[in-house]
Amino acid sequence: MPEVRIERAASKDLKRIGPGPERNRIVAGLRRLAEDAPNLDIKTIAGAVPGWFRLRIGEYRICYYRARHDGPDGPTIYAVERIVPCGAFDAAAVSLPGQR
Repeated sequence: MPEVRIERAASKDLKRIGPGPERNRIVAGLRRLAEDAPNLDIKTIAGAVPGWFRLRIGEYRICYYRARHDGPDGPTIYAVERIVPCGAFDAAAVSLPGQR
């Protein structure tokens, strides 16, 4: 089963959202991502370095990439880089590692 790793910037984003129903939906969505649920709203990030994806959960967008641990046969890791409101997504996508 894949692992979801929350990077530092995403952790700060999640803290900014604070407790409540939106945060609960985001956490539930990340759990579903770890389970490789079939019906998530996932798209590649246009214009980004290949391998970057966005997961839509309500009014929030989660920017992440897939990585492998211990080589190509190792388990999949979804590294979550940012969790941002829809309106801030474009600015966040430009600032992802490898985009500069």
